[in-house]
Amino acid sequence: MRIWCAVPILAGAISIAATQAPRRVAVDFTDLDATFQDRLGALPRFDSLIASELHSAGFEIVPPDSTAALWNAGVDSVGGLFDTYTGDLLTGKRAAVRERTLHQLRTHFGATVWLHPEITQKAVKFKGSKVTWDGTTEKTGASGGVIKALFGSDEGTMQVLSLEIVAENMAGQVIYQSAAGIQLLSKVHGESLRDVIATMILTDADRNAAAVHAALAGLPVALKDSTP
Repeated sequence: MRIWCAVPILAGAISIAATQAPRRVAVDFTDLDATFQDRLGALPRFDSLIASELHSAGFEIVPPDSTAALWNAGVDSVGGLFDTYTGDLLTGKRAAVRERTLHQLRTHFGATVWLHPEITQKAVKFKGSKVTWDGTTEKTGASGGVIKALFGSDEGTMQVLSLEIVAENMAGQVIYQSAAGIQLLSKVHGESLRDVIATMILTDADRNAAAVHAALAGLPVALKDSTP
């Protein structure tokens, strides 16, 4: 889980731009929820899909390696973000590193937006043979009757993965938030609920691309209608 913390969207804090959308977006490496450990090389694939989607939408990008280098230099400049004795996050130092990074993204790279993508794991409710979450639908692997026999009902919860996008302007204010479902982490098999095998997690190119497209679909309008 990231340790950056953007300023929440505030009513009246963002004015409507009269001209075109910002053209340059700084992008973080795609992060992964700490509760989900097996990355399987998926994160670079999502980095590539996000860059491609942004380019297709007409934006230039500051790539993740450049953004990470600025952040890491800032962390080094304050001697680290965690107390060496307690291990606690030092929020004052984090705030200083964030402010420094935002300033350098703007002045060195001309960025007007900082994009934070993260793959998160969550529990979602399902009913019958399908489950719908964050704009996507996937079959649970069994008919509603079998699910009812398993759980005593045709309703329940399953673990899923979603791609979440947060974008902030150079003032540190969130101007866009979105989530798009990627896939289920478990399915019904016969009369049991089994985890999806590791080699089938985050490897479906069509589902990955669809999630990236859906999560970023509203970004051009959000950037057009906001000012840094």
